[in-house]
Amino acid sequence: MENEIKKQILEINSMNLPQIEKSKMIFNLMNPNIEKFHEKKRIYCTHSKVHLNQLFKCCNNFYPCRFCHDQEEDHEAKRFDIDIVKCDFCNVQQKKGSVCNNPECYQFKKNHNYYCSKCNIWKNDNDDYLKIIDSFLIEKNDIFKKFYHCDNCGICRVGNSKDYKHCDSCNLCLKKEAFESHVCKINMKDQDCPICFQNIWNNYQNPYILKCGHAMHYKCFVSSLKNNNFYCSTCRKAIVDLSSLWLQIDNHMVNQEMPEEYSNWESVIKCRECETQSNVKYHFEYHKCSNQDCGCYNTDILKINKN
Repeated sequence: MENEIKKQILEINSMNLPQIEKSKMIFNLMNPNIEKFHEKKRIYCTHSKVHLNQLFKCCNNFYPCRFCHDQEEDHEAKRFDIDIVKCDFCNVQQKKGSVCNNPECYQFKKNHNYYCSKCNIWKNDNDDYLKIIDSFLIEKNDIFKKFYHCDNCGICRVGNSKDYKHCDSCNLCLKKEAFESHVCKINMKDQDCPICFQNIWNNYQNPYILKCGHAMHYKCFVSSLKNNNFYCSTCRKAIVDLSSLWLQIDNHMVNQEMPEEYSNWESVIKCRECETQSNVKYHFEYHKCSNQDCGCYNTDILKINKN
């Protein structure tokens, strides 16, 4: 009997399957009498690398995370009301914690890289930047993403707590190097991304604070740039440095002359960047801010004076 089990284990290890699936098959082989929990269908989490499922009381169903829950159900998950979890390896239900407490399980007492009992979050996500660094090192480097819980925010944040400081006005954590110069926006944490219209801070995507103080998801920020949208969707201020673009327009305007019938026209403009209001010569395309410290072309025409 023992030789037969060893033979089957060798056959499983020779299969072209992910290691996690091989481990489950070996566990089932070694523990044939453990009662299995039958799910209506298997959910593989695409948001975090976790090896458990949470029992959501709102529907009495198991899901790897609240985002998986919300994708399948017609209601939002009550993320803070979790007491029971089920190990993804041995299917044993148990009180929530960072480890599986089944001594016969492959994952027995193996901690998740990050666990927050307040937010009910389990994380084993890798940081792509740290993975690249690790590939150049002889000794193994920690390649896991960093997370921390902020009691003032009331949720967990991506990053190292020592690098962030909480702003009571914005009601969110900001990087320390940008804290003193950031533009406060009241209750920024409760606002939605102006690109995808999903909540900025209660989402698995990383948030990105713009120079104007507004925010969007980092993926939405990158998508905006790829689509040549360089302005905040909320206030229309530039989200990146456009000084090179202003210089190109300056060079273009040198050779531009308006028809004589428009030579005395004036435009009353307001700059979106510095909010200076001024009177400038009318032009079909561009109106430059008269503030010498600004000098951008991100302006709005308030009125045209036809002299």
